[in-house]
Amino acid sequence: MNADDKIRAILRMEADAVEPSPAGWDAIQQGVASRRARPWWTFGAALAGAAAVFLGVTTYVAVTDRPQREAGVGPASPPAASVSGVPTPAPSALVQPVTDAPLDAIWPLTTRSDVTVWEADPETYPALKTAKGAALAFARTYLGIPEAEVLGKEQPGESVWEARNGTLAASQLTVRGFGTDGDAPYVVVRAHHDALLIATPKVGAYVSGVFDASGTFEGVEPAIDVHLRGDSPTISGATVRAESSANGWTARVSAAGRTGTGSLLVTAPSGLDGSVAAAAAVPVRFGQPVEPKVFVAARDGRIALLSVDNGAVVRWLTAAEPGAGASDPELSDDGKSVVYVQSAGTCASEIRSVPVGGGEPTTLVPSGDGRLSHPSRRRDVLAYARLDCAAGNARWQVVVRTGGETRREDTSEPVGPVLGERFAAYVTTDAGGRRLRTVDVLGELADSETPAPEGCTWTAAAWGPRDANGREQLFAAATCAPSTTDEPQTRLYRFDADGLNRRTVATVAVPAPAYLDFAGDLLVIGTADDAAYTYVDGTLRQVSGRAGRPTWS
Repeated sequence: MNADDKIRAILRMEADAVEPSPAGWDAIQQGVASRRARPWWTFGAALAGAAAVFLGVTTYVAVTDRPQREAGVGPASPPAASVSGVPTPAPSALVQPVTDAPLDAIWPLTTRSDVTVWEADPETYPALKTAKGAALAFARTYLGIPEAEVLGKEQPGESVWEARNGTLAASQLTVRGFGTDGDAPYVVVRAHHDALLIATPKVGAYVSGVFDASGTFEGVEPAIDVHLRGDSPTISGATVRAESSANGWTARVSAAGRTGTGSLLVTAPSGLDGSVAAAAAVPVRFGQPVEPKVFVAARDGRIALLSVDNGAVVRWLTAAEPGAGASDPELSDDGKSVVYVQSAGTCASEIRSVPVGGGEPTTLVPSGDGRLSHPSRRRDVLAYARLDCAAGNARWQVVVRTGGETRREDTSEPVGPVLGERFAAYVTTDAGGRRLRTVDVLGELADSETPAPEGCTWTAAAWGPRDANGREQLFAAATCAPSTTDEPQTRLYRFDADGLNRRTVATVAVPAPAYLDFAGDLLVIGTADDAAYTYVDGTLRQVSGRAGRPTWS
C-alpha cells in the first residue's frame, strides 16, 4: 500500500464511520505526512497551486486572511529587462519555490497539496463534499465529541455551524470551501466559543520554541486544556493545563520540529461528565516567517511582477497595447490570475484577467460600459467602479456582479471597491465629506457609511489580517491634520467587517496613500504618483522604482 492509498483508507474509515478511533488522529497525521516529505517555504503571520507555486507578495502563494492565493511564476522563463535597461535577475533568484502552501485551515486538509489530492479522488474523504459533513466530522473526530450534532445552513463559500455536545453548544465552526468556486472540499478554518476565547497566538501565526498562549473565559470550568497539534510527525505538539485567573487563562507551550502546519485547540470540560463543554481552535504554522520578495503592479502601461528589494521587473504579465495602457491590477481571490483595466482611451476600457503563470488575457467586462477602474475579484464576485460617459453629469457607479446578478450603486468618484468575504468597501465623497462605505454584495444586510475622524480624510481601504478569533477586518488609511509635526499624518484604522467599531492601528509617514493591500501582517501602500511602501511591525520602507496600485494578496 503506497502513501496515498494509506491516507485514503484512513480518511475513508474516519469519514464513513464518523466515529473517533483512539488512534485516528495519529494515523491521519502520519498519512498526511507521508506525502509531505518535501520541504516547503512560506511567509507571513496571522493574517487567507498544486504545482509550481511561488511565495512573494502577490504572485507567490500568499498565506493571508483572504482565501488561499496561489500562482505559477515558473523559473523557466527568461529574465525581463528592467525599465532602465539593466537586466533583471531570473525569477528564481528573487522568488523561492514552494511545494505545499498552507490554507490557514485547521483540519483535515491544511495545504494546497491536500486539496489537490482530495480533488483527484473525493472519496479520500467523502465527508468534505458538504459543509455539514466537514463540520460533523470535525466535531466528532478533532474535537472528540462522539455524539456531536451540528446545526447550520449549507452554502458555498463560507458558513458557520454550531457543534453541539448534547444540550451544550460546544463550538461555532467556520467552514470554508476551497474548490474553484468556493465549493468542495469544505474544511474547518476556525472554531470559536464566546465563553472561551483565544487571544494569542493569532490565526495563522508562526510558533516555535517556547511561547505563551493566552485568552479569556467566562462561565465555564477553569480546568482549561491547551493542545498544540502538528500536522506532521516531524512536528511535536503538546498538551498543557492552562493557569486561570480573574483576567483569563495563560499557558506556556513548547513547539518543536521543522516547518509545517498545525493548530492550537483550547477546551473546557463539562462539570457534569467531563466531556467537552467549550472548544476554540486556530490554525498556526511552525517555524519562522520569511518576508515575500515580489509583488504585482502597473508600470509603463503594463502589468508587471516586481522585486520588493529593488523594484526591478521580474516578469511582464501583459504586453504593450495602443491607448492608455493597463492599470489597476489586483490579484484574484484564488491567486492564479490578476484582474486589471485595459484602457484604449478616455472612456473606452475593459476589465481583463491574465494568468500569473503566463498566458493570454481574457475579457471580463467588455468595452462600451464606460470608463472602468478599481476591479476586485473574489470567487464568482466581481466589483469595479464605472463612469457613465454618456451621462451629462458624469455619473459614477460602484458595480457588483454576483453570479448572474448585477448591482449598481450611484456615487461620486470612488477609491475602490475592494471585496471582502461578504462586503465590498470603498471610499467616496458626498456632501458630508469623504466617507468609508461598506456594501453587502448579497444585498441582504444594510450598507454602512463611516465618516472620517475629525481633522482627517479617508484615502483608501483594504481587507487585512483577521482578529484573534478569525473574524475578517477592514482597514482604512486617512490623511489627518498635523499634530506635533509640520506635515499631515497618515493614520491607519481598522474596523469590523461591516465597517463598525473603529480602532487606531498606527501612524505612517506616507503622503496621501491611494491604495492599500495586505500579505499576512505585511502591508503595501501605494500613492497616486506610483510610489510604493512596505509596512510591517512598525517598520516603513519605500520600494525602489514606480509601482501603480501595488497589490499583494
